[in-house]
Amino acid sequence: MSIYLPGGGDDDTTVVEVNIGYYNFPNPFNPRSNWTNIRYDLKETKQVAIDIYDDRENLVINLIDGEIREPGEHLEEWNGRDQDGDIVQNGVYYAILLIGTKMYVVQMSVIQ
Repeated sequence: MSIYLPGGGDDDTTVVEVNIGYYNFPNPFNPRSNWTNIRYDLKETKQVAIDIYDDRENLVINLIDGEIREPGEHLEEWNGRDQDGDIVQNGVYYAILLIGTKMYVVQMSVIQ
């Protein structure tokens, strides 16, 4: 499945592939009492980057910056904190997974 995100120009759009095999748990989560795990599965060795964005498209934190991951199931923890170590506010957040040349989006909810 694909979703279309508006770009900078009038006819500019970005196609993002969405795969239900990529998700987080628990969801929603409360960063004051637990963390969430972002799950993804690789069929082959790939370079992986994961960034967390808020609902206003602001970068919250970079979890993984282009690290090589081997085939298999992977879990990456997010503690609900931003780059400065502060707990984020209630709301919807997006984990943007860049795996090789493909992009995946995981929607997460923080409730305190």
